[in-house]
Amino acid sequence: MNSLWSLYFRASTLRSGPEDMPYSPALLRFTLGAWLLLQLLGAVLQTRFSTLDSLLAQVWLLVILLGSVWLLLHSKGLRARTVQTFMALLAVELVIGVVALPLVIAARPLGDEALPLWMQTAYLVLLCWNLGARGYILHRALNIGPFLAMALVMTLLVISFVWLALLMPSLAAGA
Repeated sequence: MNSLWSLYFRASTLRSGPEDMPYSPALLRFTLGAWLLLQLLGAVLQTRFSTLDSLLAQVWLLVILLGSVWLLLHSKGLRARTVQTFMALLAVELVIGVVALPLVIAARPLGDEALPLWMQTAYLVLLCWNLGARGYILHRALNIGPFLAMALVMTLLVISFVWLALLMPSLAAGA
């Protein structure tokens, strides 16, 4: 388990790309299961939205991300990289999610109050880390330049939130 966490951490810190992930559909399913458990824990701990809405929002965002990446890989004829790319993206989500757990726990007593500046800053740092790691993974998986990969990540982020607002308007109204 330690070597698996090390593999995930290296992907999250830009020291390895999707090509360094093992091609293992079983490990991808395990990683997806661990991600779901982490998202469930985060949904239970947060107090702003219902647990179900929060969990569904995270699942929708992941479906949009992975679906978009799947389309891009297949359109470029890089289908063989799908499992490893998905695993690398989920690894980043897992590592950053675990790092964010103390913030989620610290924010719990605040309820709907505004987060203090230090918490907002920490969340912003984690968001930037997540976007940068996603960009690095897409750069390596799609054989595109790093700036194009970051533009793609930012575009996918906007598309994800637009789709989330369309699919779950109650969340968008409460945000």
